[in-house]
Amino acid sequence: MFVLMGVIFGFLAGLMAFLITWKEWERHRFKGKKILKESLSVGVFTFLFFLILSSVLGIVFSHLNL
Repeated sequence: MFVLMGVIFGFLAGLMAFLITWKEWERHRFKGKKILKESLSVGVFTFLFFLILSSVLGIVFSHLNL
């Protein structure tokens, strides 16, 4: 269950991080593939962070028998 929550919320967080990074790079007048590369890397990192965090919390909570 925690992994599923991590995938769902991780995807949403990654998408938002991608869009925010994209708009900020556009605002500072960067163009081309650099915007896509940087925005995508931030989005993927955010997704992985939430996925790993939810997995770790799932393991911790399952050992605590909550």
